[in-house]
Amino acid sequence: MRSTHITTSTFIQLTIQNDQTTPTSKPIPIDIPNSSPVSIPVALPRSTTAAAATKIQATYRSHLTRSLVRRISAVDSEATRLERLIQSQDTVDAVRSDERERLRLSEALMRLLFSLDSVPGFFPAVRDLRRRVSRRIVGLQV
Repeated sequence: MRSTHITTSTFIQLTIQNDQTTPTSKPIPIDIPNSSPVSIPVALPRSTTAAAATKIQATYRSHLTRSLVRRISAVDSEATRLERLIQSQDTVDAVRSDERERLRLSEALMRLLFSLDSVPGFFPAVRDLRRRVSRRIVGLQV
């Protein structure tokens, strides 16, 4: 069996006439040096404004971190005081016998947790410290 392939093609030519003249190009001579180019290292000076802004930002971040750690440390020391109070025998007896005493201790611990919640956790170190103290306080709840 023989197969036959038939191919057709169409060619269209468009001619556009323009009544404007094409501008002529003018060659510009370029002198090319004979020697190879020499690389010159350039050290760009840091902007004094950018350096000052970086220093201000670093100082503010360290101040913010210190103040947040100070707040967490205050909550931690209060939790330590409450832990000693809970571990004393007088408090254990009072909590077992009096519902109001148990409620007072629970509210004091919740107040500490709320204080920790107000500390923003922007920085990972602050967040980890806050998490550790909050877990300790939750462990103290009766």
